[in-house]
Amino acid sequence: EKVKSSTPAKLECKITALLHPVNITWYSEDKEIIQDFYYYILNSTAWSNSTYNQSSTLQIKAAKTDRDREFQCKVVGGVLNITQNVTLDVFDISGKGDKVKEGHPATLTCTITGSSSLLSVTWSRVGDVTLPSDVTTSPGEWSAGTQVATLEQKSAKNNGTFKCGVEDGSGVKHNVNIDLLVTPEPGGSSIRIVPIFHLIFITTLLSLLWT
Repeated sequence: EKVKSSTPAKLECKITALLHPVNITWYSEDKEIIQDFYYYILNSTAWSNSTYNQSSTLQIKAAKTDRDREFQCKVVGGVLNITQNVTLDVFDISGKGDKVKEGHPATLTCTITGSSSLLSVTWSRVGDVTLPSDVTTSPGEWSAGTQVATLEQKSAKNNGTFKCGVEDGSGVKHNVNIDLLVTPEPGGSSIRIVPIFHLIFITTLLSLLWT
């Protein structure tokens, strides 16, 4: 399961065709999880075809990258003593914008940390249906839990806000806004060269006014 940090997560443990009910508990870092404001555990038992079907769902209010990684679902009852390891990928997204002069190339980066594999990344521009024609994007490569996706524009012309979207395991897209600031090229000199005959005329006029 892959989830964005600070969003809800859900893990499920199922066991079927039981002759007798069993006890299902959840552990994290070898410590049993006790239901509280952060964790909620929902257990259910169903009787079907002379056997029991049981499930236990661990609901996490807001997954955190520093604590919600490895979980264990333990099933104990009768002759059963089973431990199933469950891994939760909690990833985070951050963006880095760019500031360039008009007509120069620009690069925006979208960094994804915490995932155990490459994630799907899409780019869009706020207020536009499509990206500019001179834009190219790359999902980047995954290495040691980090993925760096990029958007490159050959000739930046206007300021804009781009969205980097990353899908979690349920297909929900999480966006981060990344700004591109484009400054105009400096224009010509602001100093005006006054023709010499204009200066002579102005000097003569001032002399007449003072006499």
